[in-house]
Amino acid sequence: MKRKIFIIFFISCSFINCIRVSANSNQEKKSDIGIYLYEEQEDPAQEDSMVWINISIDMTQIEEEQIQEGINSLFHWAPLENLTRIPTKNRYSYIPKGTELLGISLVDGECTIYVSKEITQYGGTYWETKLVDQLLSTIFTFPTVQKITLFIEEYEIYLPEGTKLQQYQRSQWEERRRAERWNDYTKESTMSYEMCK
Repeated sequence: MKRKIFIIFFISCSFINCIRVSANSNQEKKSDIGIYLYEEQEDPAQEDSMVWINISIDMTQIEEEQIQEGINSLFHWAPLENLTRIPTKNRYSYIPKGTELLGISLVDGECTIYVSKEITQYGGTYWETKLVDQLLSTIFTFPTVQKITLFIEEYEIYLPEGTKLQQYQRSQWEERRRAERWNDYTKESTMSYEMCK
């Protein structure tokens, strides 16, 4: 009798432990990767800021597929022209509506993406700058990506306002972000100084 109870106890403990191990391994297969969107500010005089939005990606996929999933999440977010005006903070994308990811490759740290021509359906340098910032910020969240090359319909390499993303390096991006933060800091310092006068 004691032996049967021990065997049942042993089997049930093993079964419970298997469930825990299975649950933990499922959690490890998901990881939090993010995309960058813009957030509408309450004060119209303030420029909308870029914010990181957490998305869940299956980490059992190869990294190329993870990047593809991240870019697709970004491309299918509500574009700026579809932004509904409600009192809460709205998040939107500068990626034009209908833009599709046609293909992606990741070789030796260089991520090459192929997108549909809909990505060019906008006008103005300001829009293009915001779109490029958003795209680069999202793709560089993947640590192995060191360079980015963008092709439009497999041929075009220039965006409408002349921006070319060909072997754009992470180090260039990081330097650009540091310069922008410094400009923001000096702008705030100047404004504070003028208010004190």
